[in-house]
Amino acid sequence: MTGPWDIRDGGVGALTIGEAIPAGMELDPTTYFATYVADGQPSEGFDLATPPLRAVIDGGPWVKFAANRELMEPPVDRFRDKAVTAAGKGATLRVLVIRSAELRTEAGVGVGSTLAQIEAAHGEPRVGAVPPTLGKDRCQVTVPGMPTVHFLFESCDAARDGAPATRIDVWRE
Repeated sequence: MTGPWDIRDGGVGALTIGEAIPAGMELDPTTYFATYVADGQPSEGFDLATPPLRAVIDGGPWVKFAANRELMEPPVDRFRDKAVTAAGKGATLRVLVIRSAELRTEAGVGVGSTLAQIEAAHGEPRVGAVPPTLGKDRCQVTVPGMPTVHFLFESCDAARDGAPATRIDVWRE
């Protein structure tokens, strides 16, 4: 069964990587986050309730500020309203981070699905080790027809042994 917030190649429902957050989608300033990922790369965006995911944006105030500075604790309160303004002016979506089992592909797989379930739903997956970015994500799986959807597992051995996907990221290379 298809839903309004299905995970698809390039996005989730009306949210599309490389495009602005859709007009009319209100952003609550209290959902703004600013942090570092992987090897200290600044990242910012909004933790949305509907759909339940983390929307990472390009062109926000924290990333611009942090680009020429040494690592520091992100001053979230300082950039909250500026980030909402940037999103309203068309800051584009860079990554959608899904940790909720509520969101699924049209074929019915999502966070919590096993490698076998993903393969049964979408065909032979491409499995590969990756450096960790957010934790419990040392293995990435992509499927035919959905190259921007990345199912993440704690490790490739765990994935092959039936462990569930811990997260799904939607992004373009």
